[in-house]
Amino acid sequence: MMDNIIGTVTTLLIFLCQFQGSQHLKLSGPQVSRGNAEKVRLDCSADSGDSMEHGVHWFRQRKNVKNPEAIVYLNVVRRSSYQIDQGESKRFIADKPGSSFTLTIDSFQDKDQGTYYCMVIKNSALTFSPGHKLLYPEAITTKPPPATTTQSPPATSAKDSKSEDDCSCKSGKKDPTDKETEIWKIDCNMNIWAPLAGLCGFLLICLLVTTIMLCCRKKL
Repeated sequence: MMDNIIGTVTTLLIFLCQFQGSQHLKLSGPQVSRGNAEKVRLDCSADSGDSMEHGVHWFRQRKNVKNPEAIVYLNVVRRSSYQIDQGESKRFIADKPGSSFTLTIDSFQDKDQGTYYCMVIKNSALTFSPGHKLLYPEAITTKPPPATTTQSPPATSAKDSKSEDDCSCKSGKKDPTDKETEIWKIDCNMNIWAPLAGLCGFLLICLLVTTIMLCCRKKL
């Protein structure tokens, strides 16, 4: 008969574990960390004034598993009935040391991660606790900052470093270390006046040729 009750309860848990749980039961436990294989103890207690003189069901919903799993039932005379493999049951100890129920997991492992619940049947009423998560904290990986490279300014030649204007001519300031400037003594004004001087010379020659030709016609 007890097996039938446990089977019925386990079926109901598949539906009921989707809800928040009764406020008449409280479930508390520690945080777990990876690699310690520590002993974990969960405490299931009732609100003040509520009697705990009845049996308790412990079950869990493993990480990444859809359906809940019954672990153990502890009756009013503290006799345990396990619903998990015999090899696994040795690590789960249900007890009632005082006014609360306890479930001790010896050597907590990666496969034990999940959400744990306790449930009692009192006066033919089903009362279950909110879930308590026993999950390893996610490892936080920080990305290294991008490597920064210091780029040296592009090398400039002596010619590029000279001050030049839109005419691509040399500025009026002479660099005493510039041999080319020292030899030719050229600045931007020369580029402007040289064409004008050439034009004036050409017009003067034309004027002289015209004058000579007029003089020759008069003599004829």
